[in-house]
Amino acid sequence: MAFSLHLCARLLVARWLVACGLAIAMGLALAGAAPAEDLKETTSLKFVPADAAFYSVRLRMKEQIGAIAGSKAWARLLELPGIKDYLEKARAIMQSPPDSPFPSEWAQLELPENKQLIGLVLDGFSHEFFIYGDAGYGETLGAINQTGIAVNTTELEAKKTGQREEDIFAKRLAELMDKDAGKLRLPHTVIGFKLTDLTRTEAQIARLEKLANAELDKHAQWKGRLIREKIGGSEFLTLKLDGSLLPWDQIPPPDDAESKAAMDKVIEKLKSRTLTISLGIREGYLLLSIGETTEQLARLGQGKLLIDQPELAPLVKHADRPLTSISYISQQFLEKSNSTDLQIDNYVSMAEQALPLSGLDADLQKELIADARSLAADLKKYIPKPGARMSFGFMSARGLEGFSYDWGEQLGIDGSKPLTILDHVGGDPLGFAAARGKFAPQDYELLVKWLGRGLYYGEQIGLPQLDEEVREQYSRARAEFTPLLARLDQVTRDLWIPAFADGQGAVVLDAKLAHKQWHAAMPEAARPLPMLEIGMVYGVSDAAKVKRAAGEYFLIAADAMKALHKIAPEQIPEVELTMPLWREFPEGTVYFYNLPRELGLDTQVAPNAGLSSSFLALSLLPKVSLRLLKPTPPALDGPLARRGKPLASAAYLNWAGLLEAAAPWIDYGLNQSTEIPTGAGPEAAGDTAAMRAALQGVKDHVHAVLAFLQCLRTMSSVSYFEEGALVTHSEWRLEDQK
Repeated sequence: MAFSLHLCARLLVARWLVACGLAIAMGLALAGAAPAEDLKETTSLKFVPADAAFYSVRLRMKEQIGAIAGSKAWARLLELPGIKDYLEKARAIMQSPPDSPFPSEWAQLELPENKQLIGLVLDGFSHEFFIYGDAGYGETLGAINQTGIAVNTTELEAKKTGQREEDIFAKRLAELMDKDAGKLRLPHTVIGFKLTDLTRTEAQIARLEKLANAELDKHAQWKGRLIREKIGGSEFLTLKLDGSLLPWDQIPPPDDAESKAAMDKVIEKLKSRTLTISLGIREGYLLLSIGETTEQLARLGQGKLLIDQPELAPLVKHADRPLTSISYISQQFLEKSNSTDLQIDNYVSMAEQALPLSGLDADLQKELIADARSLAADLKKYIPKPGARMSFGFMSARGLEGFSYDWGEQLGIDGSKPLTILDHVGGDPLGFAAARGKFAPQDYELLVKWLGRGLYYGEQIGLPQLDEEVREQYSRARAEFTPLLARLDQVTRDLWIPAFADGQGAVVLDAKLAHKQWHAAMPEAARPLPMLEIGMVYGVSDAAKVKRAAGEYFLIAADAMKALHKIAPEQIPEVELTMPLWREFPEGTVYFYNLPRELGLDTQVAPNAGLSSSFLALSLLPKVSLRLLKPTPPALDGPLARRGKPLASAAYLNWAGLLEAAAPWIDYGLNQSTEIPTGAGPEAAGDTAAMRAALQGVKDHVHAVLAFLQCLRTMSSVSYFEEGALVTHSEWRLEDQK
């Protein structure tokens, strides 16, 4: 059950982050299908080679921002007195530069060439801007990870051998430079912008060339490094640098001759490394290239291209949509940059080096090392093998929509069946995140195994360090709790885990219940305040086992409280646990605890668990649990319309409804801030009246902002498997004010 909850939360965050990436701007324009684009001709995919490590592009920013600027919601927001006054003041400052607190800077901005530069920047971000990294990124990050691991072990080796850490690191770095000489290099990166005015762009490049040369010529080692050259049939402004420009003489040399020779070898190799920065125009794009040479820049657009790879095939199918974003990460990049398994091995290696310094018994050290290696092997089983990832977004008639594809290994996710738990999220909640995990009782076995080994080493290493009185108390506690833990393990293994073999779980958010006074200390509200309802619901494979397990857990908890009192009667009082109350309903049985009246909470609040033949619901409000137990198919559209098909996860948020539920609480808080204190005189009443008038203006502004934010109506997504990939279909539904 805990695994299902974790899976729900992880998938919710991951999938909604994907959706956030699609919505850089809140495009309110309506968009539908259009003639399919040839993306190889109309976008920067014409340049990107098939072995790219990553590629990301944003498109149609001008259209999206224009849709916001032209919306009724935006116009009404700008008409708010506070915002309108601020904009008028800003406009007045802009129209009278002599009054600016920064007159020299303002004068610079007013120069025609700088105005042209600002226009160029805006143009560059309006239509398309992208970034691409070549295959060298994976190799370089892999080599950097190896270097980091080498650094982590230098301190231990220094203690073991008596050498300086700096000397050991110099030798290690030299070894790595020899081993990974071809891998530890500067990868090639290209940043590009599609432009409409190439003449203006060429003028700005010429201006940059003149200004840069004027500065570079002041220093002999920099002079002549900025040149113009033909690359790939286009002219680029290129700055060529190398490692000799760095102040290597300022690095203190190692003490011993061997380490100094190793460091000198490293420095000589680094001096030969180059950095080449090129800026130029090619096929309507302003390209900024950063790498060791210009060879990769020259090869852009030649040979096999990324657009022709199988991973981009789903994108091509949606080329008739007004695309807003495309992202891609290669399998090779993810494999090389993922160092989790290397870090685990590194921790084992560090343990092997540290143990001889610990003074522990030799046989115990051997046990620890053997278990460390075994634990590392077990942990590696939970590291998924990465695969390529690709996502894209587009404007639709309802807002923003998109798909993401992940070809990596998906451990623990089951997408083989429909998510029937969607019929138990309350019908029309404010939000939910649901998923199905694979039934894996072996995970529990592994957890118990390593908790046991951890307890064993705690007793072997930690217990002898304690004083005799504490050891005696621990012995008594161990004697009392060992049989309780055995019972706990048996109940979990035989009843609880099998009862949740269904694997489904969901977190639900709602706000249907309302009250004017949820707590006795709250002044009564003028209108009912909706309570934020959080519930959790799980698919149950065997309700009888759930009931038996819960009963056994209660008895174990009661015996544990008695054991604690027996061990330390003076510190821990005797506590009698009471059984929960329960009531039968058509939806199922609800087990609950009434909270003490001294807490002042409304009687609707009662921690509870609801159980039916197929589902378990947990919440703080029994009415919520009953709502979740009742099968109520949700009337949802968009990506969630495919809920009857096999799904791995699903998520939904009624953002507009959530803000609507928050509005009464905002008004309540503002109203309370203007209440007249008891016994206050007429002056306080006058001040309060003035404050109320001012706060009414604040409330008007708050509600106007809430109305604007409610243009984002809902967010939804589903994930399912298709041809070896985990596919996530997301939608942000947008609607202008009427």
